[in-house]
Amino acid sequence: MLKHYLEELTALEFSERDAGIQKAVTREKGAMNARGILHSSMTLQALAEFFGAEFALRCDFLREFVVTHSALCKEEDAITIAKTLFQTKSFEQRDRLKAAYVAATKPIVASLSSDFPRQIEEGLFAVFVTRIKKNNMYVEIAYQTMEADKREKAPVFALKPNFHGIGIDVEEVWRRYVKHN
Repeated sequence: MLKHYLEELTALEFSERDAGIQKAVTREKGAMNARGILHSSMTLQALAEFFGAEFALRCDFLREFVVTHSALCKEEDAITIAKTLFQTKSFEQRDRLKAAYVAATKPIVASLSSDFPRQIEEGLFAVFVTRIKKNNMYVEIAYQTMEADKREKAPVFALKPNFHGIGIDVEEVWRRYVKHN
């Protein structure tokens, strides 16, 4: 159930953001061209920062959705299901943004002869991996906390209220009066 909703929501949410990426890349390239530095490592760095920020937003969105809507995860091993779902969708977005970055920077990289383009690209991909690992830990911690809360809550067995409107907690009666006597 959780997977179904996440698939639909990400298709809608990220398709709008993908259209915005093309506009932002064009705008950034135009600004760099106006400054006369379009074919430079400065342009690559600016685009890498943009794509890094975009991935952070997408990755955080996925994490928040998976954690916030944990009630939709009815399976026995909710932690594994949630982490797998988060990782799968994060890797999809990572690959999509990698491809968009490479496509946007290909003409610039071709015109440069230094090692800076490769270093900038590796730095961007390292940002992607770090964000996924960090958010994966947040998902795991959130689900383990939820599981611990479920186990720690003592079940309350109460009788229906009598004609005076007072209910009786059977476990409390057992602990106080029956167990010790």
